[in-house]
This record gives sequence, structure tokens and C-alpha cells, in this order.
Amino acid sequence: MLEHLKKRINETLKAIQQHFDDNDDLRGQRDLLTNINGIADTTAALILAELGDIQRFEAAVQ
Repeated sequence: MLEHLKKRINETLKAIQQHFDDNDDLRGQRDLLTNINGIADTTAALILAELGDIQRFEAAVQ
């Protein structure tokens, strides 16, 4: 059972990676986020999933 779950997790992570690679906008946003120290692909994917389109924000400061 544990091996099956590990396999499914790896398949899901690969599918997420492929989704980013296939979409120019998402890939660019991921690349911007991963340029920040401490943010890797998984964290960038989670941030983008929660925020949605980051282009909707006018600026980084208010």
C-alpha cells in the first residue's frame, strides 16, 4: 500500500511539473518565484495555486 501511495505521489508531482512546463505564463510565474531564496518548485506551485493569477495585482507594494 505504501509503495502504491509513493508511486501516485510521484505521478502527481510529475503531472504538476508538466502542467507548468506546458504553460508559458505559469512557467514564467514559477520561475520568478523560484528565484527567491527558499522557494523551490513545490512551494511555488502551492503559492500560485492559492493566489491564482498574480498578474491581477497592480504592484508589490501598496
